[in-house]
Amino acid sequence: MDHDPRNPAYISTQGPLPSTVADFWQMVWESGCVVIVMLTPLAENGTKQCHQYWPDEGSDLYHSYEVNLVSEHIWCEDFLVRSFYLKNVQTSESRTVTQFHFLSWMDRNIPESARTLLDFR
Repeated sequence: MDHDPRNPAYISTQGPLPSTVADFWQMVWESGCVVIVMLTPLAENGTKQCHQYWPDEGSDLYHSYEVNLVSEHIWCEDFLVRSFYLKNVQTSESRTVTQFHFLSWMDRNIPESARTLLDFR
């Protein structure tokens, strides 16, 4: 990939912990990120895999960032797409952030087929 290393094409991170959700949204804001790709379910076999860092409905405030869930579309059993308005409450600026949430990649495993990942893109 040919790009300027001072302006990365992507950021790779684990899902935030309850104590780092505000830091996560700050990173999304400061990097100008408009797409989040999440590759893990929130829970697997009753075990929490990732903290939910967005509201179920309406909006939540994470330090200086208000996250408003605009929509959630289930595309198939393997993934869904969420749209958020992310607002910096200090500057009143906002932007749309889209989350692609892939649900079929279980912990310490691989998807059964590459087809679901290809459809996901």
